[in-house]
Amino acid sequence: MNKNRKTSHVRQTGKTPSIRKRIFDIIQVGNRNDFPSLFFDICLVCVIVINILVLVLETFDFNAGTMHVFWTVEIVTVVLFCVEYLLRMRMSNGIGHKLRMLDFIEFTRIRCLW
Repeated sequence: MNKNRKTSHVRQTGKTPSIRKRIFDIIQVGNRNDFPSLFFDICLVCVIVINILVLVLETFDFNAGTMHVFWTVEIVTVVLFCVEYLLRMRMSNGIGHKLRMLDFIEFTRIRCLW
């Protein structure tokens, strides 16, 4: 079935997309007809919500074990943001992508934590 999908894409467009272009299409916001793109967007929103939730919860007094869990979750989410940011910058090179304000905010957030 996967072979048929690739063959049909080649028939429709006349060429096979490069891996770099495919990754760029996945990490770009919003193609609802493309499952990997939609999955990536949903996961990214979930990571952002988790990060914000942990940030808010850290303002309350919890025991050391809970604070360690919060710190671990924050480190994991920031690492995911770094990977996503680096992917965006690497994949957008040569495609004409300009830095958006959101990219700057993410970079500032990452820089403040480290």
